[in-house]
Amino acid sequence: MKTFNRNISIVLIILFVLVTFYAAIDLLSLPNDILESIGISENTKIEQARKVAFSSYTVLIIDFFIVLLLIFMFSMNNINHMAENIVYVEKEKQADDQENYRREGDNIAMEESLHKLQSLSISEYDSEKKKFEKLLAFICNEVKASAGALYTTVTHDNLKFQEFVAGYAFYMPDSEKLKFEFGEGLVGQAAKSGNDVIISEAMPQGYIKITSGLGESEPNNLSIIPIKIDEDVKGVLEIASFSKFNQSQINFLKKASSYIISNDDVESEIVEQEEENI
Repeated sequence: MKTFNRNISIVLIILFVLVTFYAAIDLLSLPNDILESIGISENTKIEQARKVAFSSYTVLIIDFFIVLLLIFMFSMNNINHMAENIVYVEKEKQADDQENYRREGDNIAMEESLHKLQSLSISEYDSEKKKFEKLLAFICNEVKASAGALYTTVTHDNLKFQEFVAGYAFYMPDSEKLKFEFGEGLVGQAAKSGNDVIISEAMPQGYIKITSGLGESEPNNLSIIPIKIDEDVKGVLEIASFSKFNQSQINFLKKASSYIISNDDVESEIVEQEEENI
């Protein structure tokens, strides 16, 4: 359609130039034709008539060149616009290529990290707690998190809780038990709904503090990922950071969570609970 319109425009411009050129020639011979039509053939009178018509010739020529100039400027604007569009499309293509390349690189890096995490998850450990701490530390380092906590689902008196089992830059004495009933707090809410809770730069005041020898500070970004096996929430992964989590990091956390708690871990937890009840 664009090619058809461009061809029509070129034909119309050519017709305009030809018609205007013909009109100029016809106008030049107009005084002679008028005088001859009324029977006057004297050269002096013809010259006088030409002088009278000279101003009209001048206006016509100026008008003709103005129109040609407008046509030229219009054509140049179209050419420049087309060139700008070509450059814009090329930049868009380059930006898309760079974005696709970056995503492909992120995907490759994530697959490599998940492979390492899988290897860690099937390694031998002295205890289940050490295994969870090792996996949690690896995940936090991969997403450059400041702190992390892992909870597993336990049942007491027919009520489900999320109980703290491992932490990264987050200490909990063995004598204390940190747990949230399903629906209680952010961790309990994530466990109850089965949905991720992502908080960016809007952490509740005093929710968590990172302490070091130089002082303490509060991270303002939080990702809480339910860990599911066959759609049942078997645990919750909670990761805090001073930097906002990007989509690649969130995708990694979702996939990584499936390597933390396995069916064997769930069965072992059930046996331990039954032994405690006995």
